[in-house]
Amino acid sequence: MKNTILNIITNDKLILTNGAVFTISLTNIEMILKIILLTASIVWTGIKVYNELKSKKQKEDEGKDR
Repeated sequence: MKNTILNIITNDKLILTNGAVFTISLTNIEMILKIILLTASIVWTGIKVYNELKSKKQKEDEGKDR
């Protein structure tokens, strides 16, 4: 008896989750999330490039001191 009740509850949660995701995908929220992700990726890449160039310059400066 418990297994069937648990299965019903799990199936209901799954149906609700899928319905919510489907609703969100049909709205402009999806496009906004894509823009946020793209912006975050660009910022992250910029930070990584800056740190890489900074460390290269420090290594070159250490090499000149020797």
